[in-house]
Amino acid sequence: MKRLRPMFKKLEWIFLTEISADEIKEIKYMTEYQVNYYEAVVIEKRWPLSIREALDCVDFVVLHERDPRCYEYWPRMAELCKQAMDFLKVNTGIWEDPIYGQGYYEREKIESRYEFKHRILSRHAESLGFVDV
Repeated sequence: MKRLRPMFKKLEWIFLTEISADEIKEIKYMTEYQVNYYEAVVIEKRWPLSIREALDCVDFVVLHERDPRCYEYWPRMAELCKQAMDFLKVNTGIWEDPIYGQGYYEREKIESRYEFKHRILSRHAESLGFVDV
């Protein structure tokens, strides 16, 4: 490794490039990234919507619908929930709207499912160059 160090010093201009502030996309909250992601999947249908993605979207909305920090996203989240539930009603046996704290949407179940998806999406955001503030 000591022999490689001088070579890396000479070639550091190749490996280390400065990223301008214009190229860094800033997310005010992770919630904003998640709302944008689910809008791309559920509403805009950029990727095929699966039952798992629709359930993850509903879990996200159910957990954040009463959070006052997410107030500005509530109209968008309501539309997401409506379209995801319509997809689930057509493709599964789920026919009733989710009620937080009952049945499939009990707090412990939702939080464990959401935490897993949240970790995946936060790493995905970081890999795309987003900054989670």
